[in-house]
Amino acid sequence: MEYVPVVTEKKPKAKGKAKKKNEGSTKKSKSKAAKAEKGKKTETPEKKAEKTKKAKDPPKEDVAQGNSTVYQAGDYNMQRKKFIEEYIQTNEGATKSMASQAWGSSVKRASLLCDVQLSELKRRRFVGKECTENPFQARELAAQQ
Repeated sequence: MEYVPVVTEKKPKAKGKAKKKNEGSTKKSKSKAAKAEKGKKTETPEKKAEKTKKAKDPPKEDVAQGNSTVYQAGDYNMQRKKFIEEYIQTNEGATKSMASQAWGSSVKRASLLCDVQLSELKRRRFVGKECTENPFQARELAAQQ
């Protein structure tokens, strides 16, 4: 005897009642602003200004002149270009690639990057992924001695 599967007809899905929104609920809902105000501490404008001010921001005159020792992306690029131009002017027969190599091993570059966290150096590709410590700290220490 052969097996014959029984075919069943699919019944159409019954449409259920639509869910009602809480139109007449007894709970009072507080707005997000009201909830935020409840747990918020009041701060004076002076404290707010202190929080927003960055502790490591160099004076604007130093950044404009290229004398800053704190790493900032735009400032770093400006100081790099300035170093390369000065290197080419002071050394006869120097090319831009030679000046760029000199920048790579310069004390000025090491002083800019010595305080940057290792994760930031990796993210900005100053060091490779396999690096375990900031190599610019050692370079700057050697230059100071």
